Amino acid sequence: MSHRFGTFIALIFVAFLVAGCALPTSVARQKDSQNSSWHGRLAVRVAANPADARSEAQALTAEFELEGVPEQGKLTLFTPLGSTAARIDWNRHEAVLFAQGKQQSYTNIATLLDELIGTELPVNAFFSWLKGQPEQAAGWQIDLTQFASGKITARRDFPEPQTEIRVMLEP
Repeated sequence: MSHRFGTFIALIFVAFLVAGCALPTSVARQKDSQNSSWHGRLAVRVAANPADARSEAQALTAEFELEGVPEQGKLTLFTPLGSTAARIDWNRHEAVLFAQGKQQSYTNIATLLDELIGTELPVNAFFSWLKGQPEQAAGWQIDLTQFASGKITARRDFPEPQTEIRVMLEP
């Protein structure tokens, strides 16, 4: 991961820690299995990988809007003041990150997320989790016990690095 992007993620993380925004917990709108749009708060933590001496722990917390399906969509991350911090647009052929007035292209959303976060994230399963469906993903444990109040937690301990995703959906 580039030092520049790591700095960008750290700045977003600090800004959201300072902002400390609370969100409503009703998610009736998001529970519709046909829904392809979500809004809320997202937290991703990735531990340093002990097998890679250059790896560093990563953390991202942001308010987000997500539209689409695993094959095509748009993810927007917001600053505490509501302006766009970063946006990712993707389709079957390309994924593009727009951040800091620049854009970077990748072959697909999985590659882009792996590069940014430092580990593979289960894109297909994530969309199912947002619908309250406990789709299995290799190595991941999903907790949907608080889905009715908008909370989703997923954790992977192996393969390393340990990774945790927390989502709080807003109506």
